[in-house]
This record gives sequence, structure tokens and C-alpha cells, in this order.
Amino acid sequence: MRRVRITGETFAFNAAKERYGGEGRTLGSFLAETVTGVDLLLEDPYGDMHMVSLAPFAGEDLDRFLMFTFRTSREDDEFDPDYSDAVVLKEYELPPGAKMIE
Repeated sequence: MRRVRITGETFAFNAAKERYGGEGRTLGSFLAETVTGVDLLLEDPYGDMHMVSLAPFAGEDLDRFLMFTFRTSREDDEFDPDYSDAVVLKEYELPPGAKMIE
């Protein structure tokens, strides 16, 4: 069974725009959408919703850009090493029949 890991990392620059051409969002803009002041409902690439906590980013500048990443494990349930400063926010089993993220 494969697993999915949701990570979050903040940047002083718009990393989403520079890496993927998309619009990035700030930590403050995500905090404004939280349910309890720290818990954010986030949609994954498979269309499922997950509650993740933004508490690990407490004390960071609200104008920093926050980027979420969805990483999928290998068949043996191991994740490739991650040498970034990303924080693991949640792990869950890959939904049955889900098409792998490329």
C-alpha cells in the first residue's frame, strides 16, 4: 500500500510561482481560512479533504509564502528522503484506484 504525505514549507519568495508558474499564497491568507484559528481544511490532488494544522508555523511572518506538497511513498511504504525544511502535516493511505501524482 502506498501512502501520501502532506508537507508545508514557508518561503520569503513566491516559490509556487517560480517553481510551477502558479499563484502562491501567504501564511496569513491560509490562516484567514482556518476553522479553529490553526486547523485548515485542505483538498488533496485526489479530491479528498484533509484537516491539517498550521500550528507548526506559529510565530512565522504572516507575509511569508506557504506551499503545500503532496508526496507519495514507494510501493514498500517508504518515502524518498526530503532534504527541505518542510514540516510533515499529515500522512494517509493512497486512496484505492487513485492515479499516481507525477
